[in-house]
Formats: sequence, C-alpha cells, structure tokens
Amino acid sequence: MYPAVHLDLSLALTFASQAPELLLEALDLAPATKLLFATDASRLAEAFYLGARWWREGLARALAALVERGYADPAQALRWGELVLRGNARRLYG
Repeated sequence: MYPAVHLDLSLALTFASQAPELLLEALDLAPATKLLFATDASRLAEAFYLGARWWREGLARALAALVERGYADPAQALRWGELVLRGNARRLYG
C-alpha cells in the first residue's frame, strides 16, 4: 500500500516468547517483501546470537504453519524466509 513503509519487529521479537505467532500476525499485516529482520541487540554478543536464533526459529515455525495450512507452498515459504532474513534489507540498503 505504501511503497516506502516496512515493518521491523526487532525488539518485540527478541523479547517475545511467542515469536511464531507474532510473525504470523506481522505477515497478516504486511507482505514478506516488507518485513525486516533485526535483533536490536547492542554491546552483548549473546543478545546478537539469541536474537538471530529466535528470529530464525520463529520465522521457520511461522512459515511452516503457513505451508501446513495451505497458504503457501514450500518453495514460496523459503523465498519469503530469504526475503525477510536478508533480501529485503539488501534491496533497501544495498
């Protein structure tokens, strides 16, 4: 709807216990081409590591749920994962 608007859940997802549900809600609000990965970690190596791990695991579960429910096929889910974790940021900031 708005070409320059993107959704970043970095801090919310890093501290959320229900990451897959939060990501499913985000994908309901915005397409995968508008969702950005970030950890919002600062100074602590553990925060970068855990934020990235929780993001990847949460996104994998959310995308698997979309495939399981028939909203996406496995190839599309992989493409969305690539966009969220890397592709969107590369397109915006590259």
